[in-house]
Amino acid sequence: MKNNIIVALIVAIVMSALLFRKQIDQQKEVLNQGANESLSSTITTGSTIAFGSIATGVPAFKGVFQLIQSIPGPPVLSLMIGTGLIGGITASAVGAIGISVANFAPIYLEMGLDPETVHRAIAIGSGALSIVPYSGFLIIFNNLTGLTMKDTFKNGFISISVTHWIAMAVIVVMALLGLA
Repeated sequence: MKNNIIVALIVAIVMSALLFRKQIDQQKEVLNQGANESLSSTITTGSTIAFGSIATGVPAFKGVFQLIQSIPGPPVLSLMIGTGLIGGITASAVGAIGISVANFAPIYLEMGLDPETVHRAIAIGSGALSIVPYSGFLIIFNNLTGLTMKDTFKNGFISISVTHWIAMAVIVVMALLGLA
């Protein structure tokens, strides 16, 4: 079955509603808040992914993709940088993964990269530039915590983007040594 996770979530929600129906009346405010916050996050994430899908349909995307492929060095480097750039453009690691898997992965697999390396490169590269001021993650985080972009951007950038850059460097070194 293709949608096992969705079915499991629906069954869990229905079972929880039945098993804990006595407690639900006491928790209506919490449930309403959770529903509202999840809706906001869902809309933000969905709009980011939609933006990325539209961006790949623009003729200029082919030029960007050709530029990415021309980056010197091992193919894994251009795959990670390209995925990172897409993450920065869409402000979403999830959007970058979706776009890279659909548009970059087949070409890099044809180049001879093994599927595990392609997966690793896309997953790591996706977060390299995804923390930007218009990032859905930061917007949602700041809305939930009441903090401002000034309060969170520096630490978010260091803890997410810089760590991805370090991981990217490790993967490139592994590729150069024939270990990736």
